[in-house]
Amino acid sequence: MPDCGDIERGIIASYARSRIKRSSCWFWQLGIDERFTNGDHKASLPEGFEIITMTSDHAYAVGDLPLHHRDPFDRMLIAQAKSEGFTVVTHDAVFRQYEISTMDA
Repeated sequence: MPDCGDIERGIIASYARSRIKRSSCWFWQLGIDERFTNGDHKASLPEGFEIITMTSDHAYAVGDLPLHHRDPFDRMLIAQAKSEGFTVVTHDAVFRQYEISTMDA
């Protein structure tokens, strides 16, 4: 489940003047997770993010990815990162198997 933990908050704080983005896929997954866990994660959303929407190009790029990762939301994030040249902050080691820039969370 996506979460904005202490490590991510620290990264955000240290890059406060950088352009930090959040994929619309993250919000989509968060909404689904809330439905099944009865959680309320909206209060934990940090401010100051630019929201990157999923485009048809991103969607088609998902189909071009090797099947290292099976989670559809993570595959969408990987396709966006690859298409747009973004760095993904994650604790998931599988992301490193793709040709994208990652930063450990």
